[in-house]
Amino acid sequence: MGTSKALVLLALPASERENFASEKHVVNGEEKSVAEMSKRELEEAVRQRKIAEAERNEAGRALEAKRKETEEANAKVQAAQDAADAARAEVENAQGTALAAQERAAELERELKALREKPVDVAVQTVDASEEQIAAAVAETLGMCYDVELIYCFDKKGVLTDVGDEGSVIPCLTPSLYEKYKQSGMIHSGMIPKLDNAFKSVSNGVQAVRLIHPDDLAQPDAGTRIILEKQWTRVEQ
Repeated sequence: MGTSKALVLLALPASERENFASEKHVVNGEEKSVAEMSKRELEEAVRQRKIAEAERNEAGRALEAKRKETEEANAKVQAAQDAADAARAEVENAQGTALAAQERAAELERELKALREKPVDVAVQTVDASEEQIAAAVAETLGMCYDVELIYCFDKKGVLTDVGDEGSVIPCLTPSLYEKYKQSGMIHSGMIPKLDNAFKSVSNGVQAVRLIHPDDLAQPDAGTRIILEKQWTRVEQ
């Protein structure tokens, strides 16, 4: 091999020269070895080799890009499927909870009906308390699915700081304020069981309990509102 051909081969990477020199290549439709080629033919063979290598590299890059694109598409499909499964499970869970609440409410209605149908001499002393307890239980059950406010009507404008003054309504009671008023003697006697039941309801999922006179039902801010400490914080903010 002459020097001119050797210089042409230097254009190839060192790792490819030996194989290229030992192989036969198609030049102008004829298969020739490097030794059989002219310098011009060798240059053309090397050029075609580089073009083929560049095309293979480009095809490899395109294939890799397509592979990544397919993986990303599959990942998006899987994410969408997972989101759909999660949403379906959430809907099914909500439906189950709502159904349980409806069944519990129906059961409580049946219990209330049975209590009302009892002879007066048996039920007369407990009917008010039973109705109050059942109302609380229904509200607590519905509170599992909805924002529920339970309203108790009685003969006062609300919880009063002074029993003789209807204008001394406490607008809002939290557990800490309730304890404070009990310890000071401001809240006492028959109001304590009623308020204990009210705080039990808000602890069991009822949004709020209002104690109010029936004449004030149309007034959203009337009466005393029973809430938890965390709700009082949000109201202040």
